[in-house]
Amino acid sequence: MLATLVVFSAMAPPAQPLDIHTSGWCSPVFVNVKGPVSVTCKGVDPQANAALNQQLSQMKTDYNARLAEANQWAERYHKLARELKQESSGSELARQAEQLLHQGKLDQAVTLLKQIHATQDKQNIDNAARHDYEIGLALEMEFKSHEALSYLEEAQQIRPNEPEYACEFARVLQRENRLPDAQAVYARILPKLEELEKTDSLKYERMHMLALQDAAGAYAAQGDFDKAQQADSQAFAKCMALGMLPQDPQCDVPTLSGIAADIGAVLLRQGQFEQAEQFFTTAFNNYKGATKDGMGYLREQAEMLTKLGMALEMQENFSEAERVLQMATSIEVLLLDRDQPDVKFETAATAGVLALVETSLGKLDAADHDYSRGTQILDELAQQEPDAYLPTLESMLFEWADGDARAERFDQAKPVLERVLPIDEKLAPANPDRFLDHLARTYLTLALIHERDHDNPECVRLRKLAVEAFRKADPSPDNLKALAMALTLLAWAATDGRQIELAQTSIGEGERILRKLQAQDSAAYSESLAQALVVHAMVLNGMHDCDASARTLAEAVQLSSAEQIAGAARSVGAACTGAPQ
Repeated sequence: MLATLVVFSAMAPPAQPLDIHTSGWCSPVFVNVKGPVSVTCKGVDPQANAALNQQLSQMKTDYNARLAEANQWAERYHKLARELKQESSGSELARQAEQLLHQGKLDQAVTLLKQIHATQDKQNIDNAARHDYEIGLALEMEFKSHEALSYLEEAQQIRPNEPEYACEFARVLQRENRLPDAQAVYARILPKLEELEKTDSLKYERMHMLALQDAAGAYAAQGDFDKAQQADSQAFAKCMALGMLPQDPQCDVPTLSGIAADIGAVLLRQGQFEQAEQFFTTAFNNYKGATKDGMGYLREQAEMLTKLGMALEMQENFSEAERVLQMATSIEVLLLDRDQPDVKFETAATAGVLALVETSLGKLDAADHDYSRGTQILDELAQQEPDAYLPTLESMLFEWADGDARAERFDQAKPVLERVLPIDEKLAPANPDRFLDHLARTYLTLALIHERDHDNPECVRLRKLAVEAFRKADPSPDNLKALAMALTLLAWAATDGRQIELAQTSIGEGERILRKLQAQDSAAYSESLAQALVVHAMVLNGMHDCDASARTLAEAVQLSSAEQIAGAARSVGAACTGAPQ
């Protein structure tokens, strides 16, 4: 733990921006405000660059993902160009393949590389591994990961101690979502790279940094956040060192800031919000300082401010969170590509986090405005790609309704609940772990609103639906408690509606569930059981069984010392006996 804290301290945001390279291999080029975003990559021939942009335009991914793909593509382009240049003096086919690579004719280059592979000297294992590696790189540049996998696997099997082959193999395993296999390769190759770096840091430190960064992604995807944090922290330190080299810097602002953002995201997942704040601040400062006027990387600046706002919100530093999120909103207005779907999505996300903060500050009208803005954007996106955007729309609508309902702004909450309900009903069957609880709670909140409007039949109907939703959830203690409380509320509404049989059945089941839970953990469930007993007494009142009602209330008061329970018991008891309260 002490070592981790030392690392965090060493990586705190610098007083001034770091003096390192300000871009990766590739940078975005905006054709026009509403047109596609293309990239231009350093050292890549124009024809090859055009081929890359053609492939990127067919991807249904966001800006950040496309730029990351472009940087990886350019990295492989330069690796393959070096390999083929070394071979071209002794091989006409290799020379032709090199020319085709520079011309962006990857499919023809792959064909020639496969010819070289088929006619090679099988006894020369170094060349055999190299040719497998070259084909794998070229296939990856065509985004044919599955086919590339077999060649890269063969390359690293032939030369298991060649780290470059193993690292590339692990990256493709990640792309193919074979995360345990990728982790196994990293577990073998990272210690090897650490040893090699000690003998030749110029050759291996950057390779080690990239491998650590990729390994961190694999660990995080598998939920091993401690290992992800450790790997990313090492990569961050190496990137800082590489970026400050006086000649030929080998790390840049996007890479460094991306690692910082990854660490921040892991720390958020781990609940280490203050440390996450530091890393998001570091990333923001680096992006802002990358150009003299601070106007470069505006989109990245906005993204880091939004994540910083999330970290501050989790620390309940709402005023500062509001400030940085408003900064993010101001920057998003300036983005040239703001009409791109992925930019719209990020703008909506910022609006949602800002609205959550405003709710915590009691600025409910402002929160309603920002929730409305965010959900309108998401609604438009979801109409085009429901699978991609509907879950986020549901989450934001649910948070919006929940905030207004908790503030007893039921007139504002009701239309939002009516918007989110059909979405929950659509999403819950396919993803119950994520949406079933929201569905049930939406039913319950709508039922409360109808109860306040004296619409008992609709209140009963909605609470029945909530009960059925909770029944479908996994029988964890929390879910069982939620089911029991929904049954208790149903019994209450049924009693008001003179549906005594339904009330008896519902409170009986709910009470049995709570008694089992209370027997396992008295401290956690006694209060809920006491509440259910008060409602049970109300049902008994409806049956004119005042003696049983009195015994039930006595047990409730014995279970809980809360004044709310005692007051409710007095009120319910007096209602049955006719005595003054």
